[in-house]
Amino acid sequence: MTETAAPDATRAPALIEHLGIDGLTDLLQRSGFRANAASDGQRPLVQSAVQGLGFLLVPGNPARAAADRYVDFSFNCLIKVDQRLPPALIDAWNESKRFGRCFQRDGLLVLAFDVMLAGGVSDRFLLAQCEMWDRLMHDFIAHLRQTPVTVADKPV
Repeated sequence: MTETAAPDATRAPALIEHLGIDGLTDLLQRSGFRANAASDGQRPLVQSAVQGLGFLLVPGNPARAAADRYVDFSFNCLIKVDQRLPPALIDAWNESKRFGRCFQRDGLLVLAFDVMLAGGVSDRFLLAQCEMWDRLMHDFIAHLRQTPVTVADKPV
């Protein structure tokens, strides 16, 4: 089976199958976020924030085409917590949201949202994923503010 190119007026936009750190930084900036390329000492990252709450865009699996390009990435918001949060707080989030999972690990409350590029996606899809992350972050902040965390009284 042979594919033929469509005329320019009807040609579908090129699909994006992988991005490097510069492309991920540009994606966030075009979505209205501040974005700075950084590193955690082991891998490159992109740093940004929503309403003053920082998050990282973490590249995932390297593309076969080039080691400095990636076929997936995740948005990650990490909040340091002093004590283990009630499982009901995390469960309430996970039960009410289809996208963006919340969990606790190593003294951190984590909100994570994965994005796949493998197979090819449009630029519009990637911009929509950034918009979804922005919405999730706003909802997450509201969820944390509305959920009272109570500490059991310790006997003296």
